[in-house]
Amino acid sequence: MKVLLKILKMIIVMSLLFLFHFFIVFFLPKPINTINIFFIFFILFIIGWEKSVIVWLAWLVFYVFELYAVTPLGFIIVPGVLSVIVVYLLYINVFTNRSWFTGAALSAIAILINRLAYLALVYTLNYSSGISKIVLRNFFTDLFWEITLTSAATGLLFFLLSKKINRFGRDKVQMIF
Repeated sequence: MKVLLKILKMIIVMSLLFLFHFFIVFFLPKPINTINIFFIFFILFIIGWEKSVIVWLAWLVFYVFELYAVTPLGFIIVPGVLSVIVVYLLYINVFTNRSWFTGAALSAIAILINRLAYLALVYTLNYSSGISKIVLRNFFTDLFWEITLTSAATGLLFFLLSKKINRFGRDKVQMIF
């Protein structure tokens, strides 16, 4: 019964995240609509709980995005899951502290890996026709705004959560006591 309740809770959380993400993308003005709610959630989950189940949650989220996207199969799920795996391994092995800066840096790294892997897939698919410079200019402008705003939002949200929830505290020893 507990497992069923956890699954139901996760489905409700993911549904609310999808709604919140779509609200941001479709109803907010241009630079602000590039905030990526899912990467904020993934980074906070990695830092707060340090569990590898986030890779499976990321796979599920990107799979649902893949179902409704007009891109070829794998163009969303492969870069998305790859970026979450790399960020998870970086947090476990390289970043050893819990701070707003770690959250912002991991968020920037995740988005950079995700978008550059996506660009590599698009470039590979369109190798014969090439990619126009206007598309690349828009791509890198949107990438800059997405990295900047999502990293700032992750850092700010982590800072606020660290004041209220012990799990996000700087010391891992606080979690034991």
